[in-house]
Amino acid sequence: MEKKIEEAIREFFQAYEKGDLVGMYACLTTDFQRRVPLNYFRINDRYKQDIGLLKKIGNISIAPDYKTACADVEIAVNDNDRIIGIALEKDFGEWKILPESVFD
Repeated sequence: MEKKIEEAIREFFQAYEKGDLVGMYACLTTDFQRRVPLNYFRINDRYKQDIGLLKKIGNISIAPDYKTACADVEIAVNDNDRIIGIALEKDFGEWKILPESVFD
């Protein structure tokens, strides 16, 4: 299960590094996609911010009901390393990122 969570996080950051907004959007929760249309996601500056480059995925905590998880993720932003917590939820059988844990 942790491997699937790591894959979801890596996929999101790989899309970010390529400038693939559609790929990033696909990694976010269905609830977010219902509230924020893809076209809005693509043009809104809030979702174009520098979220940093993935360096390492650390500790992953999975809720007892296996519906939510949190991962400590080390990123590099402007040559500064920091650790952020990325929240994920099980969404139609796949792990998806809660955008509030990535975008300010």
